[in-house]
Amino acid sequence: MPLSEEPAGRALTTEELAALYRTCDADPCTTRSAQLAAMVTLLLVLRRFELAQLEVADLDADTGAVLVRNGKGGKTAHTW
Repeated sequence: MPLSEEPAGRALTTEELAALYRTCDADPCTTRSAQLAAMVTLLLVLRRFELAQLEVADLDADTGAVLVRNGKGGKTAHTW
């Protein structure tokens, strides 16, 4: 099968991002709402592999920092 010349993805518009956050916020469970919003935010800054490797222990609830293990180049980094 030939490779598609179309890009694999595209950047979301500001309106699309706002709609995603509104959808998260509309969840009646406030805990789940916050979790969904956090996942959307992490998807904006992390690669899919990095996101899939996250564990609960990687989140510092006091500072909001997230420990990213095995990032680009095998590096470990914190993101806020």
